[in-house]
Amino acid sequence: AALLADRAERVAGVEPYPLPLVPSGSRRLYRAVRTGLAALSAGIRYVGVDPNVDLHPGYLAIISALVPDSRSSRPLDQVAMICSPIQTADLGNETFDLIFTSPPYFDMEQYTGAGAITQSNEAEWCETFLFPMADISISHLANSGHLAINLAQRPDHSYIRRLLAYIARCHRHMAYLGVISYADHSPFLRWLR
Repeated sequence: AALLADRAERVAGVEPYPLPLVPSGSRRLYRAVRTGLAALSAGIRYVGVDPNVDLHPGYLAIISALVPDSRSSRPLDQVAMICSPIQTADLGNETFDLIFTSPPYFDMEQYTGAGAITQSNEAEWCETFLFPMADISISHLANSGHLAINLAQRPDHSYIRRLLAYIARCHRHMAYLGVISYADHSPFLRWLR
C-alpha cells in the first residue's frame, strides 16, 4: 500500500485517497466499459457509453452472458449500452452514485471510428472533449456521488493539471479527494459531489 501511495503521489502530485465501497443497489455510470461490466453481477444499474460501434457486439455478448434472460434477478432494464460519444449521449434525467470513466489519453492511445481523437493539439482536445466530458459527468452525478477518472499522460503534456484546474474553477461544489493508482502511469482522479 505504501508503494502505491508513493507512486500515486509521483504520478499526479496529489495525496492518494481510498476508493469507497458503494452500497448495493446504487446506480453507476461506467464509461470504462471493460471494467464496468463487472457491476452487472452485483445487480447494480449499469450504463455504458462508448462511441466505437465495432466494440458493441462484444459488450452485448458479455451482457447476455451476465444477464441471460428475463428470469434473471437482474432484469435487462438494469443495463444500458449507449453507442455514442459522451458529448452527444442521451442520459436523460438519470443520476448516478458513481461515475467511473477511462477516457482516451489524448495521443497516448490510438482509437478508430467514432472514438478516434481528431483534435490536433492538447488545448483543443481539452476544450472539445475532456472538459465537456467532465461537465456531462458532473451534471449526472447524484448528491454525495463519486466521480473517478482514470487518466494518464506523457510527461510533455499537462491535461491532468488542466482538468483539475477546470473542475476546481467551474464546479466549485465538487470536492477533490485525491488520486489512487494501480501503476506509475494510471492515476484515478477522485471527486465527491
